[in-house]
Amino acid sequence: MASRKILILYGSETGNAQDYAETLSLTYRYQGYQATVSAMDDLPASDLLDYHVLLVICSTTGQGEIPRNARHFWRFLLRKSLPGDLLSHIRFSTFGLGDSSYPQFNWAIRKIHARLLQLGAKEFCDRGESDEQSSEGSEAYFAAWTDLIAKSLPKLFPGDESSIKENVDFANAETLPPSFHLIVEKNKFKRLTDLDVKNIALSRVAVSGSSRSDRIPSQFEVVSVDRITASDHFQDVRRVILRKKDQTGGNLRFSSGDTLALYPTNEKSDVDKLIEIQGWEDVADYPLKIVPNHVEAKRSLSIPGGGFVKKLTLRSLITHHLDIMSVPRRSFFLQASQFTSDKRERDKLIELTRLEETQQLYDYANRPRRSILETVQEFFTLKIPLDYLLDIFPLIKPRLFSISSRCRQADEPDYNSLELTVGIIEYKTIIRRIRRGLCTRWIKTLNSGDVILGSVEHSRSKFRDDDKTPIILAYTGTGVAPVKCFVEDQMKQEKSQRRPMYIFSGNRYPDKDFLYGDLWKELEKEGAAKIFPAFSRDPEYVKKGRHYVFDRLYQEKKTVNDALVKKLGVFYLCGSAGKMPIQVRITMETIFAEENGWTDDHAKKYLIDMETSGRYIQDTW
Repeated sequence: MASRKILILYGSETGNAQDYAETLSLTYRYQGYQATVSAMDDLPASDLLDYHVLLVICSTTGQGEIPRNARHFWRFLLRKSLPGDLLSHIRFSTFGLGDSSYPQFNWAIRKIHARLLQLGAKEFCDRGESDEQSSEGSEAYFAAWTDLIAKSLPKLFPGDESSIKENVDFANAETLPPSFHLIVEKNKFKRLTDLDVKNIALSRVAVSGSSRSDRIPSQFEVVSVDRITASDHFQDVRRVILRKKDQTGGNLRFSSGDTLALYPTNEKSDVDKLIEIQGWEDVADYPLKIVPNHVEAKRSLSIPGGGFVKKLTLRSLITHHLDIMSVPRRSFFLQASQFTSDKRERDKLIELTRLEETQQLYDYANRPRRSILETVQEFFTLKIPLDYLLDIFPLIKPRLFSISSRCRQADEPDYNSLELTVGIIEYKTIIRRIRRGLCTRWIKTLNSGDVILGSVEHSRSKFRDDDKTPIILAYTGTGVAPVKCFVEDQMKQEKSQRRPMYIFSGNRYPDKDFLYGDLWKELEKEGAAKIFPAFSRDPEYVKKGRHYVFDRLYQEKKTVNDALVKKLGVFYLCGSAGKMPIQVRITMETIFAEENGWTDDHAKKYLIDMETSGRYIQDTW
């Protein structure tokens, strides 16, 4: 078995790359390979010497950046002291998850791939790359890549081909052992009751034996959570003011573009429902001990937020750590299929894991945004053993929100405080069920005086402090947050030191969701900035052709061109991903071509040069 070792590493921001890696690892283990899966940062670098076959699956985030859980590993690979033949014993292939609406499409995996080659590793299968914007979806690209891997993999283990199962019958396969043992210490301790959920959330302990856990977050006191959209507007947007309460990590330090990570919890009613369905009432409130089954399990247990809550019970584990309200992924269905007693239910769960059944998975899970809790409810015979909880359920990941206020100095009022601008996620699905975002639903329950956990995440896309060239700030919706932070920073400076600012905003109505509109009007009155709003649902603006941000950019093309071409200014775009940034990009290329008499190719090249030099910054999600 030792000769059939495969290492699968992933770098994942939203969980997609992680799900692909975990599903692939499960499949290979059932086939007879000894597959190990790990986030790149959770793998001790020395372990690379123990493997001869490596698969890397990685998404790209931000401006062509490596995901957060892969950056330490990437910095290790970049060390100049590493010999050129360090990885000469490794045969590898890579797969990237990308979105072509971003300028640096699939840059992360391309950089990793190139560096592995530089360190002597040899590619045994071509790199695969997916495009989220494609009508085929990421799954089609991943399926094509895994098919190529499947044909090449047995050749890397000569003499073992006969013991590898090419096609696994998951319906009759023997269940793989769990990665952990969850021990309910019922006999040693009294049952814990009436635990204060909010206080428990503030006390976390690092995971024993994990190679790297997230930084310990700070405590923040909630000052206020106020709605800033009209009461009759369909979208509820909140202005959240928080004040740092403890001295963890020192005083609060951040700059425009930085985010605050928040750590939400599941609602009590949802936790109670899962415990009741699974028949865990008798063990839910006793102390719980988690024991890794093997070294890889111990290493991979990286708990967001600095570790498990201190008073760990089954109930607090589910409440604070298990994401039971997320949409189930393939790896969930594959593992859950082993714990149903009904053949039809098992067959259905297995069917949802097949790459060729992507449409079925989409129709069942993604399109209606069906939660894991709802899935467990619908498969009546699904009974999950406690030992498999951490294998089957994903962990709650911190949610990142752009900071929308400047960092104040020690002698200023509201020192050590910050603001967030949060859009509350609530909508009705195709199956007419109301969906609410886990974190934003939790934010709505917060009251003044509550204490929560948060940690500042510093952005890699920074504005140079010494740059006095013009800047165009374009945004839609809650993309206003980092723009407001930057503008407040500028307004704190002497007038002679401020940059010329042009703000292009995209909202629906001037009187319902023009977030911080009064601030923008005041700035324009003072001559500190020029404001160009677009309102997609307001009749007067629609009549003038000012529907969207890119319409306004084109209408002000001379101003845009003067700022970005003649004065070599900076363009910053923030808002939702998808069609908006693509259309803005097309508009910018059109402006450059028309205003300067350039060819389309010349205009495209100029925009690429702006990106390379950090003058075109796209922050979309």
